[in-house]
Amino acid sequence: MSVNDIILKDDLKGKYIFLSASIPSADRNEKYYINTNPLDITDAIVALTRGILSRRGKIVFGGHPTISPLILSVAKDFISDFKKEEFPLIYIFQSQIFEENISKFTKELLALDIGVIKWTKAKKDRTKSLKYMRKEMIKIIPLNAAIFIGGMEGIEEEYSLITKLYPNIPVYPIATTGGAAKKIFRENIINQEIWKFSWKYEVQNLIHYLNNSKEYSFLIKQILLDIKIKPIHILFMFGEQLQHDYDKFQRVIELLNQKKDYEVLFNKKLWRKSLEVPETELNKRETEMIRRADIIVELVHPPSKSGEPRHEGAQREFKKAMKVNKPIIEIYYEGVKTIIDRPIQEINYKYRISIHLKRGERLEEGIHRGLEEFKKIKENELYFPKKEFSMT
Repeated sequence: MSVNDIILKDDLKGKYIFLSASIPSADRNEKYYINTNPLDITDAIVALTRGILSRRGKIVFGGHPTISPLILSVAKDFISDFKKEEFPLIYIFQSQIFEENISKFTKELLALDIGVIKWTKAKKDRTKSLKYMRKEMIKIIPLNAAIFIGGMEGIEEEYSLITKLYPNIPVYPIATTGGAAKKIFRENIINQEIWKFSWKYEVQNLIHYLNNSKEYSFLIKQILLDIKIKPIHILFMFGEQLQHDYDKFQRVIELLNQKKDYEVLFNKKLWRKSLEVPETELNKRETEMIRRADIIVELVHPPSKSGEPRHEGAQREFKKAMKVNKPIIEIYYEGVKTIIDRPIQEINYKYRISIHLKRGERLEEGIHRGLEEFKKIKENELYFPKKEFSMT
């Protein structure tokens, strides 16, 4: 089937899919190599690239001498199906320690603007440079899912970082490609009952397919179908002044939960009990809920007419959110001024977004405006200045 025969869909538009993949080497680590077929890895990567781009998604991965040109060459077939303003389609992170190792073929493909390289600082040696690159890559891009194919210890390291920083997004280790992906699947995925993550696969029999299927075009379709139904997790933070308005607030939560795009991480019973539990237990609950959230919404309600002092709990919650780079949308009800007495770190936090509700504007509309502002911030971060390569 040619690219022109594919009916492009928009179900992954605006989503960033992380790919962790490589072909294991017998010289470096035989335990990853012995259960791997390089052709399976190549077939899976090609099917994945075609599947994501045909649905308007974008691909993020760490540069690799065999993987980078493979993905870019497949992406080249989709150039005519995207508008110029939709480029780049591919985001490649690469440590400056490998700056002289970019192939001529990769440079030619990058010159077409279908992909872009984000260079990260070189460290003392190869291992430290790669570790730094992986942390930067996973921290900068607002990932929606992660797929693991083949690979060695680097893939395991990326899996660990992903599941720590993005506990809500689904991960898909394709065990049939062998290597680290098979190891990750066997140790973490095969039994959903022992999962520590907040997500579950929605597509029926997906675990079976990940463990057994080498029909990669079919398998990738199942994975991408599973990705598109994952909602944005919102955590609300508010002070005691909102207790009297709880019923109204609960209706807003119900409205958001009715939309498949959102899921509110709010538990009335937990909130009521939080006023009674010991400080250590409250601290533990706050940390876990903030970790699970994609977006944190802080509500600032009257009588804060002149910017009332923020209570200790709010400062603690804000600090925890900053530590894990969570976006915080501050919603100010009509007539409420911006809170000014806060630490300088909070004032300058780049993911702090202040939204003042307009007359007659509903809370959910303000939240939507905040989400759009956050999207713009992330898009600006994803602007990588184009690097001119010498083709000689």
